[in-house]
Amino acid sequence: MSTTGWIILIVIVVLVLAIVGFAVSRGRQHQARNKAQEMRAEADRRREAEKHSESQAHQAELEAERARVEAEQARAKAEEAQQAHLQEAAQREDQIRQADAIDPDVDHKSEGYEPGTTPPEGEHRA
Repeated sequence: MSTTGWIILIVIVVLVLAIVGFAVSRGRQHQARNKAQEMRAEADRRREAEKHSESQAHQAELEAERARVEAEQARAKAEEAQQAHLQEAAQREDQIRQADAIDPDVDHKSEGYEPGTTPPEGEHRA
């Protein structure tokens, strides 16, 4: 084979390799496009799940706020009941003190005096 033949053969081989390389490159680009499209489709499917979980989180937040408000109301009601109890107890003790003050058998001025510690009825101090 002559030099010209070798050159032509080399040019043909280089052209064939370039065509094969171009085809392989196009195939990889096609695969990459397909893979990207699949990933975007999966992301779109996940968007629905994301919306659902966001909705659930928002609902849970609303329920927590409602529970917090109810707890505050219950705490206020308990404090109100406690105040009513303390007021009732104070009124009862005041009434006992008044009764002890007029009872001749009770020394309401002594150091050890405690309201309501009167002797049972029928028992009088001598």
